[in-house]
Amino acid sequence: MDELICFTTGNPYDLVARALDILRTMGFSLLSLSVEGEDCETYRVNIHFRPAGPLSSDTLRLRMARIDGLELLPSTAWQNRTLPERTARLCNTN
Repeated sequence: MDELICFTTGNPYDLVARALDILRTMGFSLLSLSVEGEDCETYRVNIHFRPAGPLSSDTLRLRMARIDGLELLPSTAWQNRTLPERTARLCNTN
């Protein structure tokens, strides 16, 4: 299933590259990328991707959330899961 992750940043040149590198190292397919200026200091980044292999899109979100200067925008599916559901999905190796 194709997924979308969105974030805002004031430093798109560095942080988009870091986000794409995480996507690449996880083996996910990049389907599209857009960067839009919201104002003179903030940019919205949308990454449309397809997960592959044993890692989940939840893992991608957790890894990207650790990047300083990158603010993930809420994902309805992610927000609607309870913490045990998120943890179970991340820890499930089947």
